[in-house]
Amino acid sequence: EIFNEARTAVQTALAFNPNSAEAYYVDGAIKFYGDFDWEGAEKSYKKSIDLNPNNADAYIRYSAFLGAMKKYKESLEMADKAIAIDPISISSLHNLGWVNLIAKDFKKSEDAFSQAIELHPNWIWGYVKRGYTRLFQNKCELARDDAAKARALLGDWGSNLIETTFIFNCS
Repeated sequence: EIFNEARTAVQTALAFNPNSAEAYYVDGAIKFYGDFDWEGAEKSYKKSIDLNPNNADAYIRYSAFLGAMKKYKESLEMADKAIAIDPISISSLHNLGWVNLIAKDFKKSEDAFSQAIELHPNWIWGYVKRGYTRLFQNKCELARDDAAKARALLGDWGSNLIETTFIFNCS
């Protein structure tokens, strides 16, 4: 239902402004995450970037798409472009860390998440995901430290996903 509402919003935005870069990258996300229309998603992401090559969000979304398609080199190029545009964005740094993680460059992933945490020290998911990178590098104590920091930031709030991550990181 939410994707249908988003599609309607994108269609309305494009009817008012057929050159809306933002509408195209949202359209790409809908096609990617909601419709599993890989070709359509890529076309929309590229159109968004063509219309506004200074939109870090478009590069981030396109990078995530390329990473999911296992096109790691291209994905990292897009991630680097997003960082160049917005070097302190948690979204840009998260994406760079994530793409390096799925590309199995754990050191670069750890570095990106560390940089994000330095800029945003209360970002729980940064500690969780950096913990993964450290685990894959056999830095178990550091992974446990990240899990402990994330748990402390959570306080009484929690989620099954985060708790499962802690168990995985601390096993």
